[in-house]
Amino acid sequence: MHEKDLMRRELAKQTALLFVVFAVLFALLGLGIYSMVSANVFRTADDQLLSTAQDADVMALDTVPDDVDGNADEEGEQALSETAYSLQQSIVESNPQFITLVRNEQGDLVDTVGLYASYPAFLEDVPFDPNDVDRIYQTETDGHAYRGITFLLDADEPTYLQVLVGVDAELAILDGFTRTLVLYLAAAVVAAAAASYLLSRRTLRPIVQNWKAQTEFVQNASHELRTPLAVVQATGELLLDHPESRIVDRFEDVNVITEETKRLTRLVDSLMELSLDDAGRTALDCGPVEIDALVRDVAALYEDFAALQGKQVRFEPGFSGTVPADADRLRQLLAIVLDNAVKYTAAGDEIVVTTRAQGQKCLLTVADTGCGIDPEDRERVFERFFRADKARSRATGGHGLGLSLAQSIVQAHGGTVRLVANEPRGTVVAIMLPR
Repeated sequence: MHEKDLMRRELAKQTALLFVVFAVLFALLGLGIYSMVSANVFRTADDQLLSTAQDADVMALDTVPDDVDGNADEEGEQALSETAYSLQQSIVESNPQFITLVRNEQGDLVDTVGLYASYPAFLEDVPFDPNDVDRIYQTETDGHAYRGITFLLDADEPTYLQVLVGVDAELAILDGFTRTLVLYLAAAVVAAAAASYLLSRRTLRPIVQNWKAQTEFVQNASHELRTPLAVVQATGELLLDHPESRIVDRFEDVNVITEETKRLTRLVDSLMELSLDDAGRTALDCGPVEIDALVRDVAALYEDFAALQGKQVRFEPGFSGTVPADADRLRQLLAIVLDNAVKYTAAGDEIVVTTRAQGQKCLLTVADTGCGIDPEDRERVFERFFRADKARSRATGGHGLGLSLAQSIVQAHGGTVRLVANEPRGTVVAIMLPR
């Protein structure tokens, strides 16, 4: 699959996933808000309805007398009628908005104390369930909404008291809030879609960059490995064409194989070090390091080497004290920087190494008087396999990993490294290390 198609597909997947997450969160939030507001809207009515439970319980205890005689049924019915009337009066007096209905087991309204004449006929159509007692419910009839509760008054001859209160105003408030909530949730969903897309792009950007960097790294590494391998293979085949030859007769060919093998070894070692640094698996053996002494030792190794090429390496110490560092890795760092400086400095030029304190840090510089590096390339030289002058680098045997490895060593010590112009010509490698 093409790179762009793969990225589009992954972007779509990530966007869809984030959108679903946002949508579910907004839905749960909206449901929670609606439930809370709904409970608050009906709270007053529900509390008043529940307050009638105590009166109903008291009535249920005193409805029918305990003695049983010939007039028990008649006396029970009379007691029920009287206590039902008293209870209704008490409930209505506590809240004039209450509607009290006495019903029999079949759900018919019981015409007691003028109850049937006191309410509109449509109340006969109010839903009633004899099995749904002692629980607040909501019902509708003739275009009006009610909150209600039903109590069992007499279990022997099932008689029920149904208490209702109109909640049309509360429902109007809740409907208005619901429309507003849906509107805001719809806007939130649209915003979530846009946010999901933007977040997905932002999340995938470093992944895409790393993927491209990895792809380029593999291509460059393959190219760097292929060249010496091709030379070794060609030279080896040439030797096989002359099996009768002695090693001394084919010394140049053997030397080519040896040098290319060394080059391969250096390349593989550099790649291994960089991979360990990337994985954070490089352990530093840090201790107090006298920078001036260490730099003097490494610079001395390159003085004779540079002199053979008509070049000069000069050290100007200026830092007294130590820094917490891995001495071996610092020597490797200096070797990389000095090796580059000597390679790319012409005969008759010099390389100056200096150390000095800068605040709470140590500044180490390696300045050469070579041809320098273009400003647009000074940041890119730390990229792996990047060469400011590809032809020159290959001629000198470089593979474009030295400065990348140097940067990795500096960063592992908590420092920074950068390239600046050396006036009037050349380049300065400035390394800052914490004290």
